[in-house]
Amino acid sequence: NESVLMEWTDTNIKNSTFEGTAREILRVGFNTVIHPMDDIVFDPLAKPGSANFGNLYVSTGDGGSGETPGPIQIVPQSLKALQGKVLRITPNVALRPKDKLSENGRYRIPSSGPDPNPFLSVAGARPEIFAYGFRNPHRMDWDPVTNTLLVNDIGLHSWEEVDILAKGGNYGYSQREGNEE
Repeated sequence: NESVLMEWTDTNIKNSTFEGTAREILRVGFNTVIHPMDDIVFDPLAKPGSANFGNLYVSTGDGGSGETPGPIQIVPQSLKALQGKVLRITPNVALRPKDKLSENGRYRIPSSGPDPNPFLSVAGARPEIFAYGFRNPHRMDWDPVTNTLLVNDIGLHSWEEVDILAKGGNYGYSQREGNEE
């Protein structure tokens, strides 16, 4: 099972049929059909020239690995895997040419300037990772007052989370979850 992030460019937006091109940006494999790639969002307050302009946040579920006993249960905690994470990439490879180019050459990874991704210097870590430890970060949205990215992480059975996303943050799944109160 795979989730694929595609960029579609329509050359004629005035008609009702698609005329243009499609480009694969990112492909992530999953163990099952549950908890795939979920949501994508740009910072709506970022202006041209700012460090976050053009950066795309991509939420990826754990593919069911976090609730599967055995060696794959730690995937949401592993910085070597893209599953169970919020990623930050720059789809426009021409936007910041000094930033690291992805392995597939289809996007850049914020790595230069004042706000690089947090795990660039961690040996073996995927540089796309912005935050980790999620089960199913289903939806994301920006709070325009505080310029904060909020993540809705669907919990197991009866628990849900709304997380205030912090760069480099570990949200605990599958090793821990919040207390019942």
